[in-house]
Order: sequence, then C-alpha cells, then structure tokens
Amino acid sequence: MRTASILLAACLLSPGVALALQCTPNDASARILASPNPNDLDPDWSGETTIGLSWTFEGRAIGDGDYLKGKLISPRGDVANAGIFILSDEWDCDN
Repeated sequence: MRTASILLAACLLSPGVALALQCTPNDASARILASPNPNDLDPDWSGETTIGLSWTFEGRAIGDGDYLKGKLISPRGDVANAGIFILSDEWDCDN
C-alpha cells in the first residue's frame, strides 16, 4: 500500500502530468464536436439534440486551450461519448 501511495504522489507532483478537467455546460446551447472545429458537430449531438445541464465532460485542453478533448458523461455516470471535443468557452471547468 505504501508503494502505491508513493507512486500516486510521484505522478501527481511530476511536471508534465496533466490531470483531467471536470466540466459542466454553461447552458443548453453547449456544442459537442467531432473535431476541434466549431462547425463540426458530433453526429450524436447535431440537429435538435441539446446537452442538459447535468451532463459532465472530462478531458484535457488541446492546442491553445480553446478546445478540450475527452469523454462526455451522462447524468447516470456512464460514458455517453468518448473522443469528443468541446469549446472551452461553452463550459465551466475546474482546474
């Protein structure tokens, strides 16, 4: 157990190890994207489909930080979509 604790502490304190951000949508107009392009909506989230405020996104910033890549978690806690992108301005994220 002590070895696992030391390994976890080393990972958390190591530079370059980024922890996943936890995000919630600002409002129901937040988009789920298939790529880091604001016009490339994920097919599961296009048309009249909107995101509810109880959904969560877990992921990491890419590029200049305007986009995040990760997974969308439903209000029930299951992963609804993985490998998706969001616009960071449309979501509230913790650090």
